[in-house]
Amino acid sequence: MTSAGIIARFLQSKGIRQVFGLCGGHIQPLWDAIHCLGLQIIDVRDERAAVHMAQARGELTAQPGVALVTAGPGFTNALTGIANAHIARTPVLVLSGIPPRPQLGLGALQELPQTPMAAPITRYARTVMHSRSL
Repeated sequence: MTSAGIIARFLQSKGIRQVFGLCGGHIQPLWDAIHCLGLQIIDVRDERAAVHMAQARGELTAQPGVALVTAGPGFTNALTGIANAHIARTPVLVLSGIPPRPQLGLGALQELPQTPMAAPITRYARTVMHSRSL
C-alpha cells in the first residue's frame, strides 16, 4: 500500500468524510486516494480557505477538520489559517506535500522548510518520509 493509501484509509477510519483542499502536483496521489475511498473533497480557490473551512468544520462538529495543500507556496498560503486554528484551539489536520525525496536539498520546485515553519503555530508538526513511519 502507498503512503497516500495509508493516510486516506486512516482518515476514513477516524470518521473523516470531508477534506478541504486545492489540488497540486505534490499532493496528487493523496488527492486520488481520498477520492477513491469516496471521501468528499471540497475544492477551494486558495489554501487559506481550505484551512479556514476545515477549522469551521472542527468547531461545528468537534471532529478534526482536514485540509490538504500542496508544497511551497500552497503551504505558506495555508499558514494564516493554521495560525488562526492554533489560537482558537480548534482541531485541524493540515496535510501538505513536499518535493520528491531524491530532489530534497537540491532546490527542488517549491521546496521550503515547511515543518520548522509550522512548528511554532501548531501542536504537532512532522514530515513523514516513508510509509513505514505512518
